[in-house]
Amino acid sequence: MSTQIVAALKAATKGLSFPSESDEPIDVVEWPASGKLDEATIVKLGEEDPRVKVKRITIDELFGNLIASDPDDSVEDRKQATNFMHVVDVLKANLTDINVFRVGQVELNYYVVGTTKAGTWAGIVAPATET
Repeated sequence: MSTQIVAALKAATKGLSFPSESDEPIDVVEWPASGKLDEATIVKLGEEDPRVKVKRITIDELFGNLIASDPDDSVEDRKQATNFMHVVDVLKANLTDINVFRVGQVELNYYVVGTTKAGTWAGIVAPATET
């Protein structure tokens, strides 16, 4: 992983956990682009169980509640919203054709992956537990 976007995403996600029942840290990924980035491809690249349920969602569906800020929110919640807004900004500024995949049902991964200027696929993987 040597692209500028990978470094920018690592900086943006440093110390940031995706809020869920497990609050796991966000990982940064980069893969060679080959063919079409679809459900089958993300399962293969992410080394997921081929029988796992995959659903496409939008970037707004994934991050909408995380970047929404209310004046009544705690300082910590407002800071978290700002941090996630920065992650979204970095993704949108550096990637084209961004795809978001929800892979799994209870223990799952959210993949937010797009195409870099160098022609590779890069993005983030946010592990989550949702019951």
